Amino acid sequence: MHKSLDAVCVSLEALSTAITNGWNGETTFTETWGWNCPALTRHDMAAMPKRLAKRIRDKGDEEIEANLLPQINDLPRRLQVLQTTTVPQLFGGNCPAASMAIIGTIETLEKILYSVIESQSSQDKKIMEKEMIEAAKLQRNTLSKLRGIEARTSELSSRSENLHEKVERIEQAHEAADQLPTDLAELKEKREDVARLLAESATDRATVSDKLSEINTIRGQLEGSEKRVAAILERCDKAYRATTSEGLASAFAERSKNLGWSMWVWVVGLIVALVVGASIGSSQLHALAKAITDTQTTRQDGSVWVDLILTMLSIGAPIWFAWVATKQIGQRFRLAEDYGYKASISKAYEGYRREAELLDPAFQNRLFSSALTRLDEIPLRLVETATHGSPWHELASSNVVRQAVDTVPNFVGKVTELAKQVLPQPLQDKKMEQATEKVAESELAKGGKS
Repeated sequence: MHKSLDAVCVSLEALSTAITNGWNGETTFTETWGWNCPALTRHDMAAMPKRLAKRIRDKGDEEIEANLLPQINDLPRRLQVLQTTTVPQLFGGNCPAASMAIIGTIETLEKILYSVIESQSSQDKKIMEKEMIEAAKLQRNTLSKLRGIEARTSELSSRSENLHEKVERIEQAHEAADQLPTDLAELKEKREDVARLLAESATDRATVSDKLSEINTIRGQLEGSEKRVAAILERCDKAYRATTSEGLASAFAERSKNLGWSMWVWVVGLIVALVVGASIGSSQLHALAKAITDTQTTRQDGSVWVDLILTMLSIGAPIWFAWVATKQIGQRFRLAEDYGYKASISKAYEGYRREAELLDPAFQNRLFSSALTRLDEIPLRLVETATHGSPWHELASSNVVRQAVDTVPNFVGKVTELAKQVLPQPLQDKKMEQATEKVAESELAKGGKS
């Protein structure tokens, strides 16, 4: 056997040993690494290069065609690369690609070495040698006959004018007879090539049929998976819409609940302020009544006005806090109702949307537009834009006072005169200044808006 073929056999046997020793499991690759791996054990995979090496040793020829020699000499290097890079990947997650690479390499090597293994067996050599000997004998006999014919034709040329044509025909017949063994040998070689190609075609056809079956199976699985994925995606969309609506409703409801609690805090504060104001006012009224009685007895008016001023100062703070609490309660009640209404819309939207979708798409668009309009309303629209520092400031800025200033002639003077008549002179001056400032601020605010 040729030394190049022997090197190939050694490399194939080394590859078989590496596959066998690369893992200690006895299960198939499909059971261990997944459905996309071949249903072979490590021994089955190792037997493929080992069988090819045995065939080469059994049928390999001593001589190799010159055009195949460079390719065969490079096979040990390729097998070494396959052994060092691909075999370690066979026993892991890369098993599908590694197994296909090893199987494809062995099949390709069989095709490359086919002519070396099969086409020059000992039986074919004997047949070829026998045919060549017979052809040589036939050629010598034919040449002898031709020489005799040429001698006879030279003698008979004078007796037959068309003898030359007959001799040409005889020569053509003998040439055809000489060419016949060669043609038969070529025909036999072609028939062998055709048989080999038919066998390879049958093998390839079986492989293609198997792959087509696998592809159809995978296609069916993918179609089923696509339907399941579409159904799951649809359910996810519905769940996402429901979750969005529920989350929005929960946020609005939580905000409404917090505002409700804060409103009750202000209600409690209002009640406390009213109770405190009533208590302080009751005690101060008793003191004021006593002062008035004493004044009528002693004819001293100063103490009455002092008690009156103390009474107003005592109940001023509770009244002021009650005024603030009243405004806060009103604003927080409006905000709580607004958030509660938005929470109700968010909770009911998904159910209404499904019903509208079943009835008419136009209803669905109308429902979405209406819900979006309600949810897009800013809660600050319910909060008063004007910020008053005291009840007197709010009273001076009210529309009633502004209309009185506009309609009643000399309204400021009349209010001042009335205060002078009711209050003592020091208190009149102080109240006059405060009233003048409030009215001036009101007129300035009105002038700014106009």
